Amino acid sequence: MSIDCRKKLFAALVGASAADVTLPATPDQLEEVLVTARRKGNTWYLGGMSAKYARDLDLPLSFLGAGQYQIEVWKDAPDAETDPNHLATEKLTLSSKEGLKIHAAFDGGFVARLTPVAKGRGKL
Repeated sequence: MSIDCRKKLFAALVGASAADVTLPATPDQLEEVLVTARRKGNTWYLGGMSAKYARDLDLPLSFLGAGQYQIEVWKDAPDAETDPNHLATEKLTLSSKEGLKIHAAFDGGFVARLTPVAKGRGKL
């Protein structure tokens, strides 16, 4: 996903909320991976970029409150290295005890919206 495309999508989703959490990269990824989380009301938004290599990210969700979250992800499509503006979408339900697994293409990234699931609703 091109940087311009990621910026526009993240800005459209998040609006003017303030940054709440920056998820730390491992020491070997400090100059190669950035993931930030922002909250607006009860909804969280994640945005991430990866440089230099394609990689699999396993993002902790421990900053979320208790309960289940419906997660919508816009991420690099499988052919993103040849078509960097091609996106794939995914919907899933996870809790703060689980990790969000995302594949980032070469110089790729993702955005995600995490919304609390109303009590009584099961997994998607």
